[in-house]
Amino acid sequence: MESRPAPPGDGALDDTEPWARRVLTARWQALGLEERIALVREHTAALERLSLLGLRERYPTDDEDELRARAAALRFGRDLFARVTGRIFVW
Repeated sequence: MESRPAPPGDGALDDTEPWARRVLTARWQALGLEERIALVREHTAALERLSLLGLRERYPTDDEDELRARAAALRFGRDLFARVTGRIFVW
């Protein structure tokens, strides 16, 4: 039996009309594995770009390496980042 992904259940579509939710769910289920992976990669890259944009606004004097390090600290958690790298940011 083929495994089907469950529709989003985090409340993200609570304000979506039932017909639109059905269309979205059907489209997601029709995607092949490679297409799903590609979408996840695209969305992850977009979130990384947005994160860096926000950090650039907040820390305009930081260079690119510093901004990427801050992004990693946010992504993996400040405590883990500090334990692994020994770096602690002043936020």
